[in-house]
Amino acid sequence: MSVLVRCWAPTDVPSVRHIAWTTWLATYAGFIPEADMRAFFDEYYTPGILAAYCADEHARGFLAESEAVAAGFAKTVLNRQDGRFYLSSLYVLPEYQGQGIGSRLLRASEEFALTLGATEVWLGVMTQNTASVEWYRRIGFRFEREEPFMMGQTTVPHLIGYRPIAQPSPTAGNHT
Repeated sequence: MSVLVRCWAPTDVPSVRHIAWTTWLATYAGFIPEADMRAFFDEYYTPGILAAYCADEHARGFLAESEAVAAGFAKTVLNRQDGRFYLSSLYVLPEYQGQGIGSRLLRASEEFALTLGATEVWLGVMTQNTASVEWYRRIGFRFEREEPFMMGQTTVPHLIGYRPIAQPSPTAGNHT
């Protein structure tokens, strides 16, 4: 399987929106009404908001393509007020999960964070999204607190946590 992870371009926004909506339906439908997902999607995943990730020097969107098919994405931002680097979204289409695409998107996000001087990556994940909570814990995220998260009119518990970013080896790629 050939996977390419790259910064998304404005022309990728329809694919990003498709991935978000499809994964939300597959993941959240058991505990968030579709109308609430749609309201949140229509407010925070507009083409204009997503396209802005291409121009903001402190934010970046990454798209993963498997065999040239958009399979997942990550949205990141350095919050200049609190100095934290956030992985605000990481979604992989259900049929591509378990193939390492999420890990590749996370690594691309961390590499971008390092260029901004960040040493940790922070995120939030809904507690009822148990598969993701388990995955994040397994790869070293520590959750510090739980806060409410509003999606439309639905409030869900949301774990907030971080992990240190592994620094690349100074000799990585050097085969002398």
